[in-house]
Amino acid sequence: MAHAKRRAALQDKFGLTADECAAIIVYTMENPYPVYQLLNAWMNSDRRDPAVKQHVGPFAALLIRALMKLPKVTCEAGRAIKVNGIPH
Repeated sequence: MAHAKRRAALQDKFGLTADECAAIIVYTMENPYPVYQLLNAWMNSDRRDPAVKQHVGPFAALLIRALMKLPKVTCEAGRAIKVNGIPH
């Protein structure tokens, strides 16, 4: 239910399509797996296999198109990361 409310808010406020909203929500989710880690790793690597590009490319294009519709802001932001061997 939380994702449906978030999607509706994005659509209403920024004029995003349902697919664009879903791309942003999926990219920012942690569970069941962090899509942002997989996508960022692929975009930062030299690997451009046609099979990977065929599957990842359309999602990346949809995500970028959605993000371009959002207002540009300047602010401090952070994200916690897990580091093996360091107690939390």
